[in-house]
Amino acid sequence: MAAGESHRSEDFCRIKAGIGRPTGEDGTRVTDEDIIVGYVLGDFTPQEEKTIKPVIARVAEAVNCILAQGITAAMNKFN
Repeated sequence: MAAGESHRSEDFCRIKAGIGRPTGEDGTRVTDEDIIVGYVLGDFTPQEEKTIKPVIARVAEAVNCILAQGITAAMNKFN
């Protein structure tokens, strides 16, 4: 169930951090939905773990900014 469905409203802010899409060995984008779902929901590789740590820290900064200064200030600073 989507957040908007459970709250019966779309009136809330969202914070999104993209993860890209899987690529084949030749570098082309994978289009098989099962592979994409596995990629999105799978565990991070050790290299991805190193990459994601600063992203998580940046998202935490954005959340703190939203709470302290409001959505507009956070959008201006983090978008």
